[in-house]
Amino acid sequence: MVLHNSSQTLVAEEILGHVPSDYAQMLLYGIFALIGLPVNISTLIYMVKRYRHAKSFLLLLHINLNISDILVLGLYVPGLIGWLVTLEWRGGEYLCKFMRFVDAFVFAIR
Repeated sequence: MVLHNSSQTLVAEEILGHVPSDYAQMLLYGIFALIGLPVNISTLIYMVKRYRHAKSFLLLLHINLNISDILVLGLYVPGLIGWLVTLEWRGGEYLCKFMRFVDAFVFAIR
């Protein structure tokens, strides 16, 4: 991709490069996903079993919040890590539209 400036042409790879904070974000998001997904899934299983016996509105709210956390950690974070690794979109138009929908959806249900 080439960006046009009035006085010169700049190549996007020269403009977009990794900065140290990108590596820190990739590491932290990866750790959050690796730890958070199994913990949230096991918590969801526990809460669903409890909800079958004791139907509580507050427990149902916690289940919904837990599901949104799983969606954030399982869908949004891997997409963000992929973006930080490549600094470009390689998934095509339809996958881009789907990921933008997922991004909006997972934060709208919170």
